[in-house]
Amino acid sequence: MKDLSLKAKLLIGSLLIGTVPLLVASLIIPTRLAKVFRTAGESNLIQVARDLSNLTEHVLDQNLLSVGSHATHTLFREAIAHRNEDALSVDQLSTANQQIEKVLHALGNHYQGMWLCDQKGTIFAGVLKSGETAAYAKLDVHDRAYFTKARDTLRPVISDPVRSKIGNVPIVVLTVPVQNADGKFTGLVGLSMEIDFLIAVISEQKLGKTGYAFAIDQRGIMVAHPDSKRVLELDFSKVAGAESLSKRMIAQETGVDHYVSSAGAQKVAAFSPVPTSNWSIAASMDESEFLATAQETRNIIFTLTGICLLCAIAAAVVIAGRISAPLKKSVAQLAEASASLDASSNEISHGSTSLANSTTQQAASIEETSAALTEISSSTKTNAEHAGKAAELVAETVQRIQSADERMRGLTEAVQEAAAASEQTRVVIKTIDEIAFQTNILALNAAVEAARAGEAGAGFAVVADEVRSLAGRATQAARESGGTLEKVGGLVQRSKGLAEAAGAEFAAVREDAVRIGTIVSEIATACNEESNAINQVSASLSQIEQGVQSGAAMAEESASAAMEMRHQSATVRQSMVSMQQMLEGESDDATPAPSHPNLSAPSTDFANHTRQAAKPAKHAS
Repeated sequence: MKDLSLKAKLLIGSLLIGTVPLLVASLIIPTRLAKVFRTAGESNLIQVARDLSNLTEHVLDQNLLSVGSHATHTLFREAIAHRNEDALSVDQLSTANQQIEKVLHALGNHYQGMWLCDQKGTIFAGVLKSGETAAYAKLDVHDRAYFTKARDTLRPVISDPVRSKIGNVPIVVLTVPVQNADGKFTGLVGLSMEIDFLIAVISEQKLGKTGYAFAIDQRGIMVAHPDSKRVLELDFSKVAGAESLSKRMIAQETGVDHYVSSAGAQKVAAFSPVPTSNWSIAASMDESEFLATAQETRNIIFTLTGICLLCAIAAAVVIAGRISAPLKKSVAQLAEASASLDASSNEISHGSTSLANSTTQQAASIEETSAALTEISSSTKTNAEHAGKAAELVAETVQRIQSADERMRGLTEAVQEAAAASEQTRVVIKTIDEIAFQTNILALNAAVEAARAGEAGAGFAVVADEVRSLAGRATQAARESGGTLEKVGGLVQRSKGLAEAAGAEFAAVREDAVRIGTIVSEIATACNEESNAINQVSASLSQIEQGVQSGAAMAEESASAAMEMRHQSATVRQSMVSMQQMLEGESDDATPAPSHPNLSAPSTDFANHTRQAAKPAKHAS
């Protein structure tokens, strides 16, 4: 059985030492890093959800405390008690409404109104932030969930979010029960709070490129979302693919889950509850972006592992070559020593002369090959330069196309603004027309009334004032019409300029395309030159092959004439055979050359051995 050569053994050993640890590391490290990145990402999402839920909880708690402090106000408690006894006077009701209005002004603009209701669930006092009281007059809320819950539990209650009929804005009702001295329920103090600012805080939270936050209430209804059309309209619990997440959020759990959004995107979400209102806030992100860091890290590790493997292979090849090269050189030197012993023969001298001539032919062919390779190198360099220029032009073309696209977008926006301005002009003109009509009617009424009243016509001064007011509005509307028309003219001019600029950009793109065509033509010419150079290389290599064959024939003739020197070269040949077995991996049971061969029988064996030694010598030349 033939053993591996020394170089092969060195190469295999080096590769095993260098590559096995790398392969093991490349299989273990990416998995662990992916787990670490996933855990860190989930922790970040949970922290965002908790921060938002804590913020929401704090805002709602503070407002409940505020309502609770007002519920202890003596004026409100007495008004509710008198109402339950049907003894509430008009003055007491007016005083209660005035106090409510003061409280609303003190609280700020995020509150739609405040009201008081009796133990039967009828609102008897209340004021909107506009100061209006009629909206709350005798409003029955006894069947509302927040009323029954506050009455039964005697604890503050926050209602489910609804869209208010006044202003069409999302609100929640904060209610605090009022109790008498015996601790029995007597009524409610309620505060209608607009939650659009809370929705904005939650929905404007950005997480990477695709992440956002949203909130649902205990029914699964969307309370906050970047898409305002889904707020208080989308039932998240009925979204296909989000059943598990919505169920856990409604159950007031804290954790991480995967789901499919209503738009069909695979997402991961961390969620945290808001106990005060039974809401749940989630911070979500597309799974592709969530896992992007882990995937990129894994790809980098695989790439580095591949590079390290290639470096290890290259290093192993170099090291094995450097170790085995000196030994091969020694074998070559022994072969040369054996050949020098044969130099005493005339036939060897003749063969050496022929071999020298053949070597000269090889040198000439190699010189031609070198010249051809130089030409190929020059042509390749030219191709590279042209390719670089083409790349630069392509980049410029892309930039110009992008610029043209932006200008076209600007043109579209300008046209849209012009259309909007035209619509505004139409509305303003219509307003002027209506005002003129009303002015005429009022003027007519004033004239008729003044004629009827006679001396008492002075009482119609109010009508005259109203006429003057309407005339002023007509003048103002006319001015706005003029300004709007002027704006439309400016927008049209802007649209024209943008269109011209876009045309110029596309013209530049066409010029660049022409230049690219020219460069591609030059590249084609260079490729033709390379083809001719390669043909010359092929011809030169053919001549080299012929010279090598001739040298091999001469070496065989020299080996045939070297039989007389066999005894002198026996020791050298034996050493060379041993070293070849070690370098080339020949079997250990190979038969060694005899110590005292005769002069006739081994002649053919020595000739064959000499031919084998001559082949590496020819390649070296």
